[in-house]
Amino acid sequence: MADERLIKLMNKVKIIRESGYSVTKFHLLLRATSSKHPRNVLTEHFSCKLRYLTSIVQILSAETISDLPTDQKFIDLIRIAEIVTFNFIKMCKKLYSFQELSQEDQIALVKGNVMDTLIIWSMMTINLEKECWEAMDLERNFRFTLKMEMLKEANPKLYEKHRSYVMSFEPEWRYNDYLMSLLIAIALFNPKRPNICNVQKIRNERNIYCNLMKQYLDTLNDEPRQSQESYDRLMDQLRLTEKISEYHMKTYFNLNTNEATKNGYGGLIMEIDNLNNIPGVKTKRCCI
Repeated sequence: MADERLIKLMNKVKIIRESGYSVTKFHLLLRATSSKHPRNVLTEHFSCKLRYLTSIVQILSAETISDLPTDQKFIDLIRIAEIVTFNFIKMCKKLYSFQELSQEDQIALVKGNVMDTLIIWSMMTINLEKECWEAMDLERNFRFTLKMEMLKEANPKLYEKHRSYVMSFEPEWRYNDYLMSLLIAIALFNPKRPNICNVQKIRNERNIYCNLMKQYLDTLNDEPRQSQESYDRLMDQLRLTEKISEYHMKTYFNLNTNEATKNGYGGLIMEIDNLNNIPGVKTKRCCI
């Protein structure tokens, strides 16, 4: 089992960003531990917590790229969302604070946050010069390219809204895996999601990651005022992510359900969006 895990981690993929910038899967897995880290500012506890969080988000990214489909139709957006969902669940189960929650709260958080995670993750992999998501899987000898314009096939307004969202995201955030990982964690532990039982526990965990983000921003800025401004902007971006996420889900809701469920595609996403109540559509149960 360990050998299989090692082989999987050694699969080489590349994320292609602007100006030819790319990272291999092996670098994705190592970057969290090899990056220079301001340990003189963060406590050892927070330093380890941030590194661990970032490493499992990078594994989410690397494994998702390895699982990407090879066709390029719009329905693949739903398939990609399913791939991210399965890997997102695997990532969540590696978080100790998530493991301590009841199964009901785990399911509620996954259902409520998987689209937000997909959107934040997409910002880590987008090539803005070409307005596309682009990656290479060297093991399969396959170059994956998905243009943002393909969102028009679902809804022209979705494309415009998503493009506006993408352009509002600062490049310095997208290239910082620590910040992006913290955004994913803060989005995950949202006590305002429906069907939450232990609201206080989830709120406390969210506050821990918010505090960690503030401390990490202090390591990047000379003045506390600059850190606070960056923090406020990042939290505003998270609220904007929730809005664009809702618009995405409404768009997927309006897709032809027969097409979405053909060959098993879309079942998990429709379960997450509570589409399993539509007559005649059988979906998988979202299990943690």
